[in-house]
Amino acid sequence: MTGKQETKDQLLSEIQKLKQQRVKLESEMSLHKSNTENFSSESKFRTVLDNSPFPVAVVDEKDQNILFWSKSAQKLFGHTPGTTDEWYQLAYPDPEYRQEVIERWKPILEKAQNSNEAVNTGEYRISCKDGSVKICELYAQFIPGNLVVTLHDITAGKESFAALAENQTLLAQAQRVAKLGGFSFDVGSMQQTWTEETFRILELDFDAGAPEVPAGINIIAPEYRGMADEAIKKAIEQGVSYDQEWEVITGKGNRKWVRSIGKPSYENDKVATISGSFQDITEKKLMEEELKKHQEQLEVLVAERTQELEEKNAELDRAMRVFVGRETKIFELEKRIKALQGK
Repeated sequence: MTGKQETKDQLLSEIQKLKQQRVKLESEMSLHKSNTENFSSESKFRTVLDNSPFPVAVVDEKDQNILFWSKSAQKLFGHTPGTTDEWYQLAYPDPEYRQEVIERWKPILEKAQNSNEAVNTGEYRISCKDGSVKICELYAQFIPGNLVVTLHDITAGKESFAALAENQTLLAQAQRVAKLGGFSFDVGSMQQTWTEETFRILELDFDAGAPEVPAGINIIAPEYRGMADEAIKKAIEQGVSYDQEWEVITGKGNRKWVRSIGKPSYENDKVATISGSFQDITEKKLMEEELKKHQEQLEVLVAERTQELEEKNAELDRAMRVFVGRETKIFELEKRIKALQGK
């Protein structure tokens, strides 16, 4: 082999080494770029989760370690658990309730694993570090290798709903005691809305809903239907309120007396709705009828007693006149007798 050939082979070998080094360097650069991009993407993802208004936790699917705990989660819960076991111990200190939660989660997690969307796992009572108990709605979603859990604090809404339900219960009880229902109907659609007490008064099925206007006027007894129809028309067309007493025929065929008060409400200078109250006044009407009968009977008795008294007075007057006449005759006879006797 000549010296030139050796030099050529050496150069080719060096070139091959350089090519290999270049490929290795490009590979390392590509990996570094990928890692940098992944780190940037993960960093952005963590930033988004950390600034989420809803508490978020990211759990490693294999070892159940909590990889991420958002600021809002820390603020709500107070603790920063490291594992799901620690979370269960802190969030559900009552052993029975904790076991109940664990059993509830098993089928939900299976469902979440087969879904690409967040699955609502239900409502849970979560004990916080400050001693308060929050009612939270939890959502679970699987992403490759991790479980993302989002907590929605619905305590205030639950308390408001409970207070509203209590108020509605009290209102329903008050309506039942007073036998006072409510109604409203939309002038445009003629659709009515009734409270439960209105259905109860009219002995109609609540699930069937309120009849439309004017079909609902058929509930009113025929002899009062005309005045009711006229009042409702004036309310719709002229915005005139009404306060009337009608006799109605209930869904069970019973006759009842009701007092209906309707008041128009305006929208864009037009009557939009008519709403008001509907009260069962049957007992009041019966009492009034009974009182009227007693008054009539009393008047008859007074008239009879007055007539009897007048007749008695007339008889007494006649008797007095007879008595006085007799006394006068006796006095005159005594005077004559004395005159004859010279006295």
